Amino acid sequence: MNKKIAKGHLLSYLRSHKKNISIERFIIFDTIFQQSSRLHFKAEELVATLRRGPQSVSRATVYRTLKIFEEAGIIRSMPDSYEAKPQKSYEIIEQEDGHGHLICRHCGRITEYHCAEIIKHQNIICRQHNFRPDKRIEQIYGSCSYCQRKLKNKLSEEKT
Repeated sequence: MNKKIAKGHLLSYLRSHKKNISIERFIIFDTIFQQSSRLHFKAEELVATLRRGPQSVSRATVYRTLKIFEEAGIIRSMPDSYEAKPQKSYEIIEQEDGHGHLICRHCGRITEYHCAEIIKHQNIICRQHNFRPDKRIEQIYGSCSYCQRKLKNKLSEEKT
């Protein structure tokens, strides 16, 4: 979603849901969109980025605003199941862009992959089942190559 469209969408959402159109919300919005739209971020990373900036936004405001952005359909969240206390990762929603996520359960690294065929196959499956999708997230959990090597080396050391 490009920034201009997302901003219009957000303004419309805030007005229709009778929520404040505050400077802090748009500071957070601008900070998110200054990053690459493909970048995954966590709320605490956003808090840290905002603390380094010229404008101050409280941690509570960041968390409340991310919830509003998610409800408005501007960002989506993905839980990181590898952590003892899972945190959400967020990304800007792109319209049916045919990408998915490879999520390492060990280190939490998120690698995006792109495959236009995903949307095509999902649409076929939905038509076959007379199903209308409203959200698409492709996630594959496992071990990244770095963690696989670490595990293999650890097992080799234990055998000797």
